[in-house]
Amino acid sequence: MFFIGTTMLPISILITAWFEKRRGFAMSTVTIAAGLGGLVFNPLIQSIITEYSWQRADMLIAALVAIMAPITWLMVRATPAQKGMLPYGYEEKKGEKGEKDEEKKEEPPATGLTLKEARKTPHFYILLFASFSCTFVAGAMMQLAPFLRDIGYEPMFAAQMVSLLALLSMFGRPIMGVIYDRFKGTTAACIFFITAAMAFLSLTQAANIWFLRAGIALWAFNSGISLIMPPLWTAALFGKKDFAAIVSLTVLINRFGSMTGGYLIGFLYDIRGDNALIWPVCSALMILSMFGIVYSLRKMTGRKDIFAAAA
Repeated sequence: MFFIGTTMLPISILITAWFEKRRGFAMSTVTIAAGLGGLVFNPLIQSIITEYSWQRADMLIAALVAIMAPITWLMVRATPAQKGMLPYGYEEKKGEKGEKDEEKKEEPPATGLTLKEARKTPHFYILLFASFSCTFVAGAMMQLAPFLRDIGYEPMFAAQMVSLLALLSMFGRPIMGVIYDRFKGTTAACIFFITAAMAFLSLTQAANIWFLRAGIALWAFNSGISLIMPPLWTAALFGKKDFAAIVSLTVLINRFGSMTGGYLIGFLYDIRGDNALIWPVCSALMILSMFGIVYSLRKMTGRKDIFAAAA
């Protein structure tokens, strides 16, 4: 119940509130830090379970969380205004318009739609579908190792490919953030969704080692799409006025996609006896999501009635 409240949700809210510039890079960097945490703590926890017991391991985890709680309470603030500051990049953004120095110090009230208003638009449900799809296909990639064994690769080689994917993903995520900050909006969305679709189409020919390598490289570049992009799209579509309420539903559907992706793909495998249909389904979801997000961004971005202050 509380895992999302200590991970994706506060990360999304804090990054959106504290960054006007380089928001994509900030979001991607945080996801890298989370991955490094897993890299460090997973073997540590496993060794404690092996040497002592799972009870000792749980006590260590609880102690770490208990230590972080007061540190977070003392250091973290929901908005820059609570620290007498402005979001990163805001002064530079205002300075480009030639405002006086004293005007730069005041951040305008947040603009955008409330949750009630957002739910009346088709773009809200398009966003939820795209968020679900991104984590659904990420769940499908959990089947990569058994898929490679099924088509004739050695188990050790399959495990190495999964490890390679995890390693390359650490470099792919900041690249995603940089591309989002550079191109934003529809161009960045097209880059991410098209390359993700190409990754899954490459895996349909994974018996050829070059197609397999291409699929792994392309998905490593896009592996952060399920964590990085939904909060960024939420802010781009509906602003910051009621961001916490809207992104909480986005993250909820996002996690639901992650939870169901592995199960449904496994169920599909049980019915068919192979993974031949998995990758085309994932590719189709990426293309459908791309059209939906691009359509919504074009309709919502720059609307004067929503982003008047920002404009």
